[in-house]
Amino acid sequence: MPLKMCQSSVSVPENIRLIVGVTEDRLRKEDVEELQRRCARVTRGTDGQTEAGRLIRSITLLWRRGQYTSALIEAQKAVRTHPKNGDVSCILGRSYLLQTPPDFDAADNAFRDAQLKRCERPELIEYWAQTKLMKNDIAGLLKFTQPSATSVRGVALLYRFAGLYRIARQREERKDYSKALEAYKGLFQEAKTALEKGLADPVTADITRLVTETSNYLIDAAARAYELEQESSERIFALAVELSSDGFPPLRYLRRIIDESIVSAQKSLRDPHWKRTIGVKRRGLAIIRREIARTLGPGDELLNFIALAQRSLPS
Repeated sequence: MPLKMCQSSVSVPENIRLIVGVTEDRLRKEDVEELQRRCARVTRGTDGQTEAGRLIRSITLLWRRGQYTSALIEAQKAVRTHPKNGDVSCILGRSYLLQTPPDFDAADNAFRDAQLKRCERPELIEYWAQTKLMKNDIAGLLKFTQPSATSVRGVALLYRFAGLYRIARQREERKDYSKALEAYKGLFQEAKTALEKGLADPVTADITRLVTETSNYLIDAAARAYELEQESSERIFALAVELSSDGFPPLRYLRRIIDESIVSAQKSLRDPHWKRTIGVKRRGLAIIRREIARTLGPGDELLNFIALAQRSLPS
């Protein structure tokens, strides 16, 4: 019998699913503006007496003037003049991103060269991650943004999470909901850990929003797997309890999950181990209720709904 939460299809709006726009197929106008706003950062720490430093400043000046084609030509010349300078290669990659349309393949190669030349500028990882995402090289993106890479944080992490999200969505589209569920679990855990370790700044709000929504994606994938008899209603309830315990209750589905858990508990009375089943339900509802009070406040009406469910459990 289909899980009640799946009797009427509930889909997550795509504008919510898109993570602050980073899954768009092309570089957005806002991204170009961001590149322009931050181009001055490139020259920080550069020795003003070196030829490479002067070239970098001249290229960033062309960016500010909107002369992106000229900037690219100058960046290409600079790389030929200073073939071992990683900062210059980084500038070349960013110049490719500012073209219309952006040349993601060329930018990817330039950023890879910059890394090989030991460019240590923090924006390198960020813009390289963006480039990998835009050209849909998700495997490449995930390879160099692994959690063990201490330099990966903030916006670069957000691009990594967008790549993990794409993998989960692709599995959903193939109706492989069990694997989609595992992919969402991985995304949820990584993003939550980034928040706990303080790696999310300056996009903490975006990553918090992502973790909150991924909690719902997890339940949605589990419910669809249940329809194919790949998951159980007990497992879905356990997931909801676990997510709530982590501080991110799946609010979109909680009422349906709780309703189904009560029905399941009443059916369990025919089982010789019914006391254990009821105990699990009681503890789970108590955890959910505690986290709802903490997350939404003690006056939220969902708390009354949970209290009624707790009282309806067989004693």
